[in-house]
Amino acid sequence: MLTGAETTASTYANDAKVATQAARDSVVSALGREDDPTTPEDESLGAIGSLRSDLNKRATDFTTTNQNLYNTAQSQLSGNGRELSQDVLDLLGISEGSRLYDTNLANYQLNFSPEAVNASSVAKADEIARYNALLQLSGGSGTLVPGSVGTAQGVQFDQARLKAEIAAKEAQSNN
Repeated sequence: MLTGAETTASTYANDAKVATQAARDSVVSALGREDDPTTPEDESLGAIGSLRSDLNKRATDFTTTNQNLYNTAQSQLSGNGRELSQDVLDLLGISEGSRLYDTNLANYQLNFSPEAVNASSVAKADEIARYNALLQLSGGSGTLVPGSVGTAQGVQFDQARLKAEIAAKEAQSNN
């Protein structure tokens, strides 16, 4: 049988346990967690989930924008090259009205690797540090890879080769 003091101490201990668990739940909720990719629901919560969702959206937007540019450029370069949009001109590194001296733009290859674009590759260094720190605080596993910070590459085109060919053709036409 418990004495009055023991009962009071037990009640205080139980109240402290409940308060500690509530505080822990509050911290875990604020820190959040990542989405479990093995389930159809988005389980991302709190700061971790919000940051990861932002990075995933940025990766998706980056991929979509560059895939559209790649497709447009491929189409325009394989055509007669007479109708180039400003985005394609910018990619080629030439300005509107530049003489191409019958350069066959279809001979130039565009490169884009959408599979290389992910949350780590579009993240900034401070975002990766914050994300990894939040994961560590929450006891979560996984990380964003610091070595891949900002490595996402959009559509690539060999501007130097094109400019060299145009300059050679220009020199030849001046002779």
